[in-house]
Amino acid sequence: AELYHNGLITKDTALTYCLNVDSMMRKLSASSYVNQLTNKYKNDMLTGASDPETAVPACIEELKAAGLDKVIEEAQRQIDEFFAK
Repeated sequence: AELYHNGLITKDTALTYCLNVDSMMRKLSASSYVNQLTNKYKNDMLTGASDPETAVPACIEELKAAGLDKVIEEAQRQIDEFFAK
């Protein structure tokens, strides 16, 4: 506590931020395709069974086709709104 009060440690304002995923999840869960993609790549990436040089770009490409960019845009909108207050 003394470090915080002496100004050596600062509070991160992002710690009080909580992303509202309700609308995003409704859009994404409407298509089970996102879950299929997660399952398709998850084990190979976590265990190193696939080459990350090809698997990661392929996964990202498929997630973007499934709507990942919309999720990122919504998350950024919420963060911008939070910090504007």
